[in-house]
Amino acid sequence: MSTSLPSNVYLDPALRRTPSLLNKRVVSVIVVGTPTSNGDFYHFRLSLVTEAGDAIRLDPTIHLKSKTDPLITILVIEYKHYMASHTPGTEPFHIPATASYMATEICGLLVHVHKVNQYNFDEKGRGCRHWCAVVLDKLAQSRIVQSDVSTLYRQWEVSQHLKLGSKVPMPRICGTFYT
Repeated sequence: MSTSLPSNVYLDPALRRTPSLLNKRVVSVIVVGTPTSNGDFYHFRLSLVTEAGDAIRLDPTIHLKSKTDPLITILVIEYKHYMASHTPGTEPFHIPATASYMATEICGLLVHVHKVNQYNFDEKGRGCRHWCAVVLDKLAQSRIVQSDVSTLYRQWEVSQHLKLGSKVPMPRICGTFYT
């Protein structure tokens, strides 16, 4: 991944200190929702799971320091020693990679080509699950995951809604991508 990142992409300190952590082969992708601080909803993040069993987590987060648009995303890219969150939450959505890519290549593709960091949450700061759905679609378009990932993801969303109710609202709440 290019060392020059857009201003709304934050690389965590572990990845800045040890960029080689991104040079691992991705074997699957996981989406997990964890409870928000007030417990009303779940916040969803996407992780690139590597062959070493660790992960690069992509976390679309509200950019609290933005003076121009308080609902704009800052994309936090973090290294995790584990595949999915330890916080009790949704069942993970898990899809195997169908092609051989390094995490750095996938992150670069998502940020520099597909511009997934250019996202605004809705007026209440929601839309992270939709962001994950769009990222999965971009990965399918790039043949990194299977082409029917959207159908599988929707089925998973419905199952999580049935299990967790209004904390995983259906239909999916959407933010908007911008250019």
